[in-house]
Amino acid sequence: MENAYTQNHKWALQKFKELMVQKNLSQNSAAKMVGVSASAISQIIKGNYKADPANILNDLYDYFKLKEQNASDPAQNRSYVPTAVSERIYNQLRACRLSGGLAVAYGDSGVGKTQAARKFAKDFANYTILVTARSCHNNITAVMRLLARALGVNERTADEMEAGILAKLRDGTIIILDEAQHLSARVLDSVRQLSDEFEEQGQTLGVALIGNDEIYRTLHGKDKTKCAQIRNRIYSGMVRYTVDHIKKEDINLLFPDLSDQKPESDFLFKLSKTPLALRGADRIYKNASRAKDKSYAGLQAAYQAAQLIG
Repeated sequence: MENAYTQNHKWALQKFKELMVQKNLSQNSAAKMVGVSASAISQIIKGNYKADPANILNDLYDYFKLKEQNASDPAQNRSYVPTAVSERIYNQLRACRLSGGLAVAYGDSGVGKTQAARKFAKDFANYTILVTARSCHNNITAVMRLLARALGVNERTADEMEAGILAKLRDGTIIILDEAQHLSARVLDSVRQLSDEFEEQGQTLGVALIGNDEIYRTLHGKDKTKCAQIRNRIYSGMVRYTVDHIKKEDINLLFPDLSDQKPESDFLFKLSKTPLALRGADRIYKNASRAKDKSYAGLQAAYQAAQLIG
């Protein structure tokens, strides 16, 4: 059967097999990642798929071709850029790790908070636990399970998980909770207590909360006792970061190929000062790059297309 496949189909199947090896994925997990039927791809690889595999292999080809195109475009594969906001947050995380207690970095979306957290976690991988909260984590057991999984702890109850987490953590570690606006004061207080355990032993465990303005409202909410206890442990600042902190130099750093093209860089800077922020400006730039037109007109067209999509 494989002899009947086109060269594109053979290439796509080979890329699928490489993906499994590179990511250490099962066939089912790889199929889920690329968005094809696990049973169908298994039968195709074995050569006993009864129906016409063309549609599935075409989808597979489109997926890997898009990934290849993105990989070859520098605009789609930018590494960390030290913008004004991301560097301030990075330094705040450094202070939190050194001093223990809590740090809170909150404010507008898309200004670089998560990028700073990821960069810090990469630079201090052995001493950083970076997890992302979701709305489903808004109870103590759920957030303890989130931390337990990150640390390889397999206990079941919240108390057991907390004991296992404390046993795994070490002096000088920092826990970074991204999207922390999803967590209640009660849940945040349970994480604060982990830091207190270390402080009582003369050690440090930093806890950094990153998210939007809802964090501030949570920490000044109805549960005044818990909120006061949490705020009392904020040793490395509760800092609000907004689009007002974005500088023109950030645009030049993010889009160096446009730094000498004033209309284009000014347009992206203007966008970054709106609720789109840097993330939105970056998305517009990447879309224009895919369209192979990063001129002022090309950027405007990418922006207008994004507005139509919503």
